[in-house]
Amino acid sequence: MQWTLGAINFFFLWIFGIPVTYYFALVLGGGLGSVWTWINVPYTCMNIALIIIFITADWQDVHQKIIEREEAGTALDVETQLEKGKQSDDVPLEKQELLMAEWKRDSYGGLAS
Repeated sequence: MQWTLGAINFFFLWIFGIPVTYYFALVLGGGLGSVWTWINVPYTCMNIALIIIFITADWQDVHQKIIEREEAGTALDVETQLEKGKQSDDVPLEKQELLMAEWKRDSYGGLAS
């Protein structure tokens, strides 16, 4: 969703907002008062677009992707620690077994022994 927000901001502020403000302030001669009036239009449009995106977003899908990313990150972290322990013997075997048991408990909700 960050890329969507970035695209909306870029479009409404740079592609739409600056040219409209420039046109009304300098081309039509509206001056600083025109700038203060027209600079609000892109922000209003941006807020409307973000509200629509917020309302129409599939929050269950977002939630599921976060869960999957966290689970993958936890598993990767444990595997990385275990690999480091095997390569350099910095992590004793008991610590490796403890890390693996903790990872299984967290991953499987305490069902693994």
